[in-house]
Amino acid sequence: MSRALVLASVVALLMVSSSSVANPGGNGDSDRDYTCGGSCHGDPSMSLPSDGTISISQDGDVFAGHAVAVHVNVAGMSLSSNRLLGTFILGSIDGNSDHPEDHGWHVIQDPNGGSSNYVETVVPASGSVTLTWVLLAPQETGTHNLFAQTHHGSEPNYEGIAYTGVSRGYSIAVMPVPEGLPGLSSDWTAPAYRTSGNDDPLGIGTVNTTSVSVKWMLEGEWSPHDAEVSSQCPDDADNDLDGDEICGDVDTCPNDADNDLDDDGICGDVDACPNDADNDLDGDEICGDVDACMALFHLLRILKV
Repeated sequence: MSRALVLASVVALLMVSSSSVANPGGNGDSDRDYTCGGSCHGDPSMSLPSDGTISISQDGDVFAGHAVAVHVNVAGMSLSSNRLLGTFILGSIDGNSDHPEDHGWHVIQDPNGGSSNYVETVVPASGSVTLTWVLLAPQETGTHNLFAQTHHGSEPNYEGIAYTGVSRGYSIAVMPVPEGLPGLSSDWTAPAYRTSGNDDPLGIGTVNTTSVSVKWMLEGEWSPHDAEVSSQCPDDADNDLDGDEICGDVDTCPNDADNDLDDDGICGDVDACPNDADNDLDGDEICGDVDACMALFHLLRILKV
């Protein structure tokens, strides 16, 4: 299955807000709502407007429950001497329950390698930075919005005033999942931390995939590196197509993730009664696990013996 990647973006002037005291040292990456609970640069309604711009974009089509990379580009803002920028990705800007998780999204990985919706980063001399979150899309299809918000200082800033900016809503069309769509396993969790120098291989759970490319960055880097990727199923071209962690070349039921659940010797993908080991014993074309008359059938068999 091949699809052209469509890069959609929206660029918004930051919305005006009025002043509070900034926290010039930052507060660290965390999960935060739009107002930060008063713990970062204060309520946006009490801050000065940022002079920067925000753009949001996505990679390709978005399917329900599948991963998508969402990019937030921030540029042109005045900064304090430490060039620190705090950036949120949000599901709304209501002030409460703004985390993407509150709106059906799930954060797989943030730009700093964790799983927070708020991250802090040092902006390079170019004055522009792109931050990428990998999200699982909502299970509900339709149009879903994301927002980006920034907090930063300025130089000079004798009163320690906070500056904040908020993008307009960025609409993402979440579509039904087509059959056989490659993606990440629903039970796989991206590692949030890895010790420098650790060369142990990392496992990535996928479904319906025959090849995977992986990029990585160290904290503070801006250019990703290509990782060396090897399949866990070198003799299985489909690389465990049914996602049961048994390679297809040794999997008795390569297309049945339940691996013959009723243990009747017939794989579930071709078993007319996958939950009935007797496979419709009375021949009424109703599988025994849902046949209300099976108890009577067994009694009659006993009486005839």
